[in-house]
Amino acid sequence: MGAQFSRVRRTLEWFGKAEPGKRFGDFHDRWPLARGVTVTAGLALIAFGVAVGWLPGPGGFVAIFGLALLAAVWRPLAEFLDNAELRTRCFWRRLCEAGGTRAKRLESPSKANPTAG
Repeated sequence: MGAQFSRVRRTLEWFGKAEPGKRFGDFHDRWPLARGVTVTAGLALIAFGVAVGWLPGPGGFVAIFGLALLAAVWRPLAEFLDNAELRTRCFWRRLCEAGGTRAKRLESPSKANPTAG
């Protein structure tokens, strides 16, 4: 059983280093555990995440890990999560850039007119 945990640990380390946009599809291709165990654990994590997701803390993120486990079994879900990851990264990048632009716009009137403000 220790060898199985070691194998899972190596797979999860690989998952963290994998290329965004291909991470879940590649994960689907190399997941080492039996489908029954994976589906059961994934559904349990999703149920737990939904049950405690409204509480303060990381409860909602547990459901995301459950989805990742299910993506190891179902290729369409793996492809959906790959696309969702890329869109989330793009959205986050735009949000960060817009925040930086807004911050610069807020600074510029006070620099132009030192008495403003």
